[in-house]
Parts: sequence; structure tokens; C-alpha cells
Amino acid sequence: MEILRQQHEGFLELVFEGRLDAYWAQHLAAAVAEVMREGTHHLRLNLSRTSYISSAGIGALVKMYKEFAAIHGSFAVTEPSRQVKHILDMVGLAQMLSGAKPAPAQAPKPQPEIQRREAGGAVFEIHP
Repeated sequence: MEILRQQHEGFLELVFEGRLDAYWAQHLAAAVAEVMREGTHHLRLNLSRTSYISSAGIGALVKMYKEFAAIHGSFAVTEPSRQVKHILDMVGLAQMLSGAKPAPAQAPKPQPEIQRREAGGAVFEIHP
């Protein structure tokens, strides 16, 4: 496992190389906690050199995402390897962890006005 740091304008990028399994997920979490203590609020985790990710690795990524959200920062997984991208897609976290914003919800269509008529003790609704 190797973690390379690259400072960019407005964010820090960590490039993780190796297998993101239970053992190495703890080391990555410690490295991310360290950069948070140093004052980093915006982190991009490049997983282009990551050959494998386990459920523990996924859990660590979600925890990191939540920790940065709690300090009003940002966390995103960038350039995941094909294997990692496949797993993140499969568990439904690829969009959240990529930092992509979901498409804005369309405004609900106005509901047509329903007319109500009463006749002979019964209430009728007239829909256009």
C-alpha cells in the first residue's frame, strides 16, 4: 500500500495504491484523519491504482464522506479503477462518492382543480 499526497488549488488529493481491504482501510482512515487534523476540508481520493475494495473499504469511504460533510467540507472518490468502480456501482454508492450532484428534481406539475358537487346527499368530484 502506498498513499501519495498532491496539493491542488482548493483541495488535497490522496492517491491510494494497493488493495483497500480491512487491514489497509484502517491505515487509509488514519491518513485521512491526519489530513483533517492538519486543516484539510476538501479531499479527493484517487483510486485509479486500487486493485480491490472490500466491504470494510467501502465502509471506510462512507465514514470519510460523512466526516467531511460534518465539517462542511467535501470528499470524493476520483478515477476509481475498473474493479473499484464496478463494486461502487453495484452497492449504489458511485454517484454519492464521486461528488456528482444528483439531477435536480423537477418541480411537481400543478394539479388541476377538482370540482365538488353535492346532489341528493352524495358528494361528486369532477376531474378534468
